[in-house]
Amino acid sequence: VTAIIPALSAAYARKETGIFLHKVQQAFRMNFIVVFPITAAIAFLSKPVITLIFLNQNKGSMLVSIGIWVAVLFTVQTIQSGVLIALNQPRIPPLSMLAGMLAKIACNYLLIPIPSIHIYGALMGNALALFISIAINQAFIHKGFEGSLSVWRYVKKPFFASLLMGVMSLGWYSVWYGLFQRLSLGMIWANGLALVLTVPFGALLYFF
Repeated sequence: VTAIIPALSAAYARKETGIFLHKVQQAFRMNFIVVFPITAAIAFLSKPVITLIFLNQNKGSMLVSIGIWVAVLFTVQTIQSGVLIALNQPRIPPLSMLAGMLAKIACNYLLIPIPSIHIYGALMGNALALFISIAINQAFIHKGFEGSLSVWRYVKKPFFASLLMGVMSLGWYSVWYGLFQRLSLGMIWANGLALVLTVPFGALLYFF
């Protein structure tokens, strides 16, 4: 993000609207192309990955599968911060995040004590905090830029491609894991070998 701030600031100072808009859109586009497949891979393969790292301890895989999607929101908020700095509004990102944190505290206080929600309330709080921050940042970007800066059209293709990759990778992993289990390799070896075969499969599937 810091790498694009000088270029954005220069374009904004020279009132080169087209260049400014193009650079911001490219930043979001590349972000989604990279972040979505990583997020989907971790979300769909969280249990195998945690099993690989912690062997038999994989009870937190559902938290990882859900919580990892918050990372996408964080990357959006980070790019917005760079744009606002380029627009000479460096105070907005921390203030918007502060507003989000206040909402997160309230969300945690209300939801975590509920037995049926418990720790998932923290994930909801994180998502709410980032949604609020993103909404505030976007409002000030539109106000400062005085133009249309829609980036959500870059979400569709990488998002659905990543979902497809995640689903098919999970199926591919399950086939190999079941095969290795039948060969009596044991859970640890079967899981590890299946993951080794699944990661390049998912990458090829996403990019080709």
